[in-house]
Amino acid sequence: MYAMVLIGSRQYKVIEGQDILVDKISKNVGEEVVLENVLMVQKDDGTVFGNPVIKNAKIIAQVTKQTRGPKIISFKRRRKKGYKKTRGHREYLTNLKINKIQVG
Repeated sequence: MYAMVLIGSRQYKVIEGQDILVDKISKNVGEEVVLENVLMVQKDDGTVFGNPVIKNAKIIAQVTKQTRGPKIISFKRRRKKGYKKTRGHREYLTNLKINKIQVG
């Protein structure tokens, strides 16, 4: 069984027992997170689609790590003027372990 879930502004395909890396969620390591924006669930007996979300469906996950992504470098310059500007940026990320997918 797998599900499509909306976390922040992105959609993720999740399976029970899977680890996923998502945008930062303000929870401590070890805490449970209940994700209620379930868009689709594929079960053995068929597929359930939401309009836009499935009522009474939720995904229970656990925060395993708070981390940061790779450094993204932004660079701009003006030719012939010697002007250069470099900026770096790292996103804050949360690692989730999917424990259970509940429907109904």
